[in-house]
Amino acid sequence: MAGLNGVGWRLDWSSLDYWSFATGARDYNARHWWSLAAVVMGTALFGIGVARRLRTRRVWPVLQALLVLTALAAYYHWCVRDPWTHAIGQTWNQFKLCKWSYALIVAAQAAGLHYVLRLGVFRRKLPNRFAMAASGRAVFLPSARPASWGGVLLGAAWLTLLVASTSAPWSHAKFMAAYYQRLMDSKTPLSSARSLQNRVELLGAPSLYFIPGVRLLLG
Repeated sequence: MAGLNGVGWRLDWSSLDYWSFATGARDYNARHWWSLAAVVMGTALFGIGVARRLRTRRVWPVLQALLVLTALAAYYHWCVRDPWTHAIGQTWNQFKLCKWSYALIVAAQAAGLHYVLRLGVFRRKLPNRFAMAASGRAVFLPSARPASWGGVLLGAAWLTLLVASTSAPWSHAKFMAAYYQRLMDSKTPLSSARSLQNRVELLGAPSLYFIPGVRLLLG
């Protein structure tokens, strides 16, 4: 593997694929039947969350980080050549930027989901009733009276897609765990890697060549 950053490979993804991956709506390996619906609702909730919290100074660092990541993605999409095809668009770096953006995007989606559920499912907040959260702050308990069936169905539909979309990062995590278990020939690859590192340091080898499928150590 070689490239501008030394690692990676080319991905034949469209802009929609990158955005779907960044919002958690698609897996690395393939799209799913729910991916299009999930990316539409995820984008809507992302926009609602950003719009609702835009005036809150505490979220400005999150928005600034998203702007930086977006600018970097645009730079690698339009200004950098792919090292494998020499066409405009460095796909691997765009992929990594999507991964880094997910934690920030899902936070905005959660804020948007909170607003939608509170608006559609709960009519009002009960006064003088609160519970202490783990942080020690007071959180008012919402009333359980539904305002409309539309809000209930919207919340239920999004929660269903949210649960379904968790299979994407989960399946990718299982895939990577199985890959490194095969690579290290161990059920605990991290422990094996640390043991290997200690042995190499004791031998004083200047370099280590690890070939998947071949148990050979060269120093």
